[in-house]
Amino acid sequence: MNPVHFIKTDVNDIIGKKFGKLTVISYAGNKFINNHIHHYYNCHCDCSNDCVIERTDLLRGHVTSCHHCAEYDIIGKKFGKLTILSYAYKKGHSYYNCKCDCGNPNIIVVERSHLLDGHTQSCDNCTKYDIIGKIFGKLTVIRYLYHKYNEAVYECRCSCGNIVIRNRENLISNSFSCCYDCFKKYQSNNQIKHGMSRTKFYNIWNRLKDRCTYKNSPSYSNYGGRGITYDPRWNQFENFRDDMYESYIEACNIYGEENISIDRIDVNGNYCKDNCRFVDNKIQANNKRNNRIVTINDEDMTLSQAVDKYSNLSYHQVQKRLNSQNWNLKDALIKPIGNKEIGKRKTHCPVSFIDNNFISNEKGGI
Repeated sequence: MNPVHFIKTDVNDIIGKKFGKLTVISYAGNKFINNHIHHYYNCHCDCSNDCVIERTDLLRGHVTSCHHCAEYDIIGKKFGKLTILSYAYKKGHSYYNCKCDCGNPNIIVVERSHLLDGHTQSCDNCTKYDIIGKIFGKLTVIRYLYHKYNEAVYECRCSCGNIVIRNRENLISNSFSCCYDCFKKYQSNNQIKHGMSRTKFYNIWNRLKDRCTYKNSPSYSNYGGRGITYDPRWNQFENFRDDMYESYIEACNIYGEENISIDRIDVNGNYCKDNCRFVDNKIQANNKRNNRIVTINDEDMTLSQAVDKYSNLSYHQVQKRLNSQNWNLKDALIKPIGNKEIGKRKTHCPVSFIDNNFISNEKGGI
């Protein structure tokens, strides 16, 4: 093993020097971390606070003031419509109490980085109502409806008179700038076959055909190899569009276009209008053949759904208790973190118990 060589550092060479608001007072000591020696110094800030700073942070300009100054340096400044009133709290990141120019009487709490990078420049009221009355393509925004998945959803009127629902992102990006009737009319008038070959909707159609019919597809064994096929009408994209496009638009407005995919309600059934829907990744994950199914109080559910309903822990924490630590299902869901009691039986075997009307039975996987 090669010996570790250290370069001798003159630890007193920066004593008395000033870095930003910090004046180096004395050498505080060192720590040996990952084969490197880190030197620390006692520093005095212009705000009268004392702090201990690592040498390289001073020399490279990473730290130029005490923690107190760093937290309070933007108070009184303005970012967009927001004026910083005071420091709020620290929870991993620093948060600030802000006031918006729109007259909203409520105090808005915003994370420091969101202010500095321009991510947040106004309150929710400003953001919700700033596009009402504006026109996007053929759609005029009539009113704000609600928030879904952190996205504002609006009622819009198409130039033909139809009322449609669109989320803010789709309006601003012009992803869906007219109603479905106008879109079909536009295709007909311009002799366009379908005009959607570069859309996510078209790719969904293309991929579902591949995994059902193309034997070299990585997913073929789980679909076509099991006998899963699709409605013969869907060989023509226009038929797939006529059957599924409206439900696709509805799902986009609820979950966001980037979060959705096509899902078969019966996982052993074929792709067809009556057996397909568009949902987000979480709902689809709960509708897979290899899910671990459990029964609690005579109700069948996936392990993920059981965690959401009965546990304060994350899915991965409960899964680790079951798979790696051999806890029984009830303890894995209910016992708080830090309790090292191990269940008596392995839960990948069927388990049942009765206690305070909590009845569980693991049914198995595939």
